Amino acid sequence: MGKIKNLVPWVALDICGVALALYASSCLRILTVPHDVASPNVAQLALIEIATLALFGASGLYIAHSRYLGIRDVARFITCVTISSLCYVALNAYVSHTFEHSLVGPGIFYFVCTSILGSFRLLQRLVEVRNLEHESEHLGRIPQLRTLVIGAGDAGEMIISESLRKPYAPFKVVGLLDDNIKKHGLTIHGVKVLGKTNQVGDFVRRLRVDQVLIAMPSAEGSVLRHITELCQNAKVKTLSLPSVTGMIVGAAITPQARGIDIADLLQRPPTPFDPVAGMSYIAGQTIMITGAGGSIGSELVRQIAKLHPKRLILLGSGENSIFEIEQMLIQDYGLTPIPVIADVRNRARLDHLFDTFRPDVVFHAAAHKHVPLMEANPVEAVRNNCIGTLNVVELSAEYNVKHCIFVSTDKAVNPSSVMGASKRLSERIVVAHTGKSATEFAIVRFGNVLGSRGSLIPCLKNQIMRGGPVRITHPEMTRFFMTIPEAAQLIVQAGAMGKEGEIFILDMGDPVSIKEIAYDVIRLHGHIPEKTMKVVFTGTRPGEKLHEELAYSSEELLPTDHNRIRMVSSSEKDALGPLLKEVRFLEELCKTEDSGLIRDRLLNLATSPTFVEQSHVDPKTIYLQGAVIETEGVSNRVA
Repeated sequence: MGKIKNLVPWVALDICGVALALYASSCLRILTVPHDVASPNVAQLALIEIATLALFGASGLYIAHSRYLGIRDVARFITCVTISSLCYVALNAYVSHTFEHSLVGPGIFYFVCTSILGSFRLLQRLVEVRNLEHESEHLGRIPQLRTLVIGAGDAGEMIISESLRKPYAPFKVVGLLDDNIKKHGLTIHGVKVLGKTNQVGDFVRRLRVDQVLIAMPSAEGSVLRHITELCQNAKVKTLSLPSVTGMIVGAAITPQARGIDIADLLQRPPTPFDPVAGMSYIAGQTIMITGAGGSIGSELVRQIAKLHPKRLILLGSGENSIFEIEQMLIQDYGLTPIPVIADVRNRARLDHLFDTFRPDVVFHAAAHKHVPLMEANPVEAVRNNCIGTLNVVELSAEYNVKHCIFVSTDKAVNPSSVMGASKRLSERIVVAHTGKSATEFAIVRFGNVLGSRGSLIPCLKNQIMRGGPVRITHPEMTRFFMTIPEAAQLIVQAGAMGKEGEIFILDMGDPVSIKEIAYDVIRLHGHIPEKTMKVVFTGTRPGEKLHEELAYSSEELLPTDHNRIRMVSSSEKDALGPLLKEVRFLEELCKTEDSGLIRDRLLNLATSPTFVEQSHVDPKTIYLQGAVIETEGVSNRVA
């Protein structure tokens, strides 16, 4: 009922407007057309009115908010009036039996009707704007910040139009800057494009600018950093809108409300991937993903969902994360996956799942990844990362899985941490199983993932949102970085290329300074590092290295069919029997809960020379840093 009441005044106005236009066109027509040419009668005029109103209703003009009328609405309005005028032409021709003078009346009607009905809508728009101004004056006018917008494209236009649409918006655009010289001197909604972006300092001073808003969603990270530095040199507050679809305008434009495009922080172009290369072994197959609810696992699910698998098994120990990714697949992809709550450490449970679903491809992404946490909990690192991997690998071989892809990390190279050592030992487990069954194994090794849960970027953003300080471990620390989609796509590509336990790494460019990343995040939130946002260096944490590596000195990086993916070649391969004895002994050692002993043993296994068959060595005796430990003795103690 409310909508009908709102439509009645508009319909009444349009009825009067069309009638007035018809009357005016008839009067003017008499002055230019011979008197023997008949004028439309009342019934014919009523038909034109009905046609015009019906066209307005069918096109949605009556439900379009006059405050937000745009070019498309104007085009619909003109189209409706044009069709109505053509109806008038046909009616005139029918009445007068000739086309000689049938265009005069409709032509006059077209212009008069457009003017009258258009004026009604323009007047309504002006009334609403005036009401908004009165409302803002009643609430107390918000001080408007003089804003200079960098980027005279779609994003810049949206910002200006929104500020004009909301008189109470907390900012006023006073100028635009853009490096496209063809736009210089032009205006967008009355705001002039003044010059290039490198002139920002001059215009900030000349126009008394309070803040600069960067509206360049397609700009590379290096460009955004350069503009941000220019703004900081001009000592002006800087905001960034990395995506038009994600920006929040009006009263919500604040540093805290903005998103940050992770790719802006990568300091290199994101690596493009062709999903077709991985489709042949995914399409129509049963795919199992362990750790499917994690940052990498969930993105892996999204990538694989596009490759038309037969069944998708989401395996994880966290029910909430598995539920969320399951709902995402149902809503966004129309897929019905098989959610499984299970722990890779539980061999019996995994055995049942492999026997039930018989997966063709297994992506093993389940792992504990936080370096400091694993330093304090080496027992869980061994059980989850090492024993969990052993379970997945052995069952993949036992149930003739076609492809098994293991997700590793650059921290597995010359490991100094429990987490890195657990991943290195897991790599050796995977490689040792190659050639022992029909399963083709592959390993992917990559650096830090930007934006993953609990990683650097979310931690920095949380610290900034709380007002600081921003805590950084060491000013000289560097890391290799990649985005979550890059990591997931690399894993899929590795599955297509790996056959004999090869290790694949992505060309991630040069290592990036953690300090630079942190400073970029601070700047993109509108702050100046160490001035408006305090930065504290806390020192390296247990197990951390200043610089990571992607390969051992004994490993050779070979090219692959993808120009950004390298394959690690190594002649070292552990004998499966001796390696398994060491791993099982480590598993037994975990029952002692002796963190120091377990950590030392794990690091020793991860960095020791290749295990070979040595029949003359008593299998009950294992050497640990020069000390002799009897296997049976340990077993008796932990029993």
